[in-house]
Amino acid sequence: MIEETGIHTGMDAHWKQAFQGMRRSGGTEATAQTIYDTLAESIQRSPDLSQGIKDSLKRRLHDEMFVEYGLAPGENLPLPYPNIPPSTP
Repeated sequence: MIEETGIHTGMDAHWKQAFQGMRRSGGTEATAQTIYDTLAESIQRSPDLSQGIKDSLKRRLHDEMFVEYGLAPGENLPLPYPNIPPSTP
């Protein structure tokens, strides 16, 4: 969905923080379900979308990941941000 930059920024903030945090914790992969849940939460937290649009985007994401791409919920996928190393204690 093409929208104004501010809408995308608001929608992307949560997943970017979440995936960067997973990388800092030493993670390199996450299950398809974890990735879906993180992205769906990002959509839900978007301040500039109506609830109807949020619900539609989450349904579309589900179909794309689990129907079109045929991913299994427990299937491991690489996390984005391979340039972020684990944090040192």
